[in-house]
Amino acid sequence: HAICEGTYWGDLITIARVEERLFSPLWGYEHRMERTPKDHLDSGTWLDGRLESNAPPAARLAQAIAIRLYHACRKTSPKDIAKKARISQRVVEALLNGTAWADYATIATLEVATEERLWGDAHRQPVRHRSINDRIPPAHRR
Repeated sequence: HAICEGTYWGDLITIARVEERLFSPLWGYEHRMERTPKDHLDSGTWLDGRLESNAPPAARLAQAIAIRLYHACRKTSPKDIAKKARISQRVVEALLNGTAWADYATIATLEVATEERLWGDAHRQPVRHRSINDRIPPAHRR
């Protein structure tokens, strides 16, 4: 409700929950949200690993954003992106490492700083293995 009123910067978990509920009758991920995105890895590393089959949509979205952010960082450094976005380098690194959830204000700020689309709809897709060497996941609602 607060997001609709503009009094709350929705975080990644909340946004993914809302999207999931708008497009699917699935419920029940709330107890898993205390974990970091990386905690939902089944195998591999955060950027090229496979998520658990029951990973929440927010974890899939966080991984897709991290992959796109990684590709953006190949053009420049995480430090330079953080400086341009006026956010902490630790935030950028935490998103790249899957150790923190981002809010949409941070994602939007990073999209402007990187001049890249970071948000996607991979969290609504069937779970499949993606590698950092695969193509970048499709951008959200192009």
